Amino acid sequence: QFLEEVQRLMSVNELWCHDDPDEWENTCEGLEKFITSKLYDHFFCPREEDRERDQKLHDRISSLSFVEFEHLDIEGPETKGDFQLSWQLAMDELRKMNDYKAPRDKMVCLLNACKVIVQLLTDAREDADESPPGADEFLPALIYVVLKSNPPNLFSNLDYIDCFRDPHKMISEPGYWYTNLYSAVTFLENVEHDRLSISEEEFAAGISMAKAQMEQAKQMAMSMSASGGGGGSG
Repeated sequence: QFLEEVQRLMSVNELWCHDDPDEWENTCEGLEKFITSKLYDHFFCPREEDRERDQKLHDRISSLSFVEFEHLDIEGPETKGDFQLSWQLAMDELRKMNDYKAPRDKMVCLLNACKVIVQLLTDAREDADESPPGADEFLPALIYVVLKSNPPNLFSNLDYIDCFRDPHKMISEPGYWYTNLYSAVTFLENVEHDRLSISEEEFAAGISMAKAQMEQAKQMAMSMSASGGGGGSG
């Protein structure tokens, strides 16, 4: 409401009232970025329960690290090694969401990741002389990217975009990609063996092994931290 009121006042001010549509759009984007960046520490993940929710999701996704292409029924040519760099690029773009303060910049990272996935699937089908990919093939691919990248503060980034991005800029394509990411997160948050191509026993064993590896890594990090502290004092 504050941003809308400021934009209304600016639109009739001599400094901006003569802007053409593109200039005015850039002005509004700049205003949103300025305000949200200045107040970011108050806006982003403001409560302890937000941080706990992010950590719980991060641990949940880590516990699913054993899930691979075949478990998500991703069986096309995109699974070949030739496309590994493209998968990695999509993961890197998704992780970048947490590096930016403006909601638009976070959305750009999501859009870039989704466009890389679409291009990856398209190129893979063309190389194999197969029909173009459809929406049913995109979501499993996005789930895989979220799973393997495990971006930090994922829930908080989604909530932040939802709360502070201009809703008029979240219709059409941006809204579609945002909804897909939310669907991917919801899937990973709740998935059990019956939603994957895996037996109940294999799923339970995978979860158990992943959690053991997480605990081992945690203990190692704590040990290194304690050792480093002792070395510094010496």
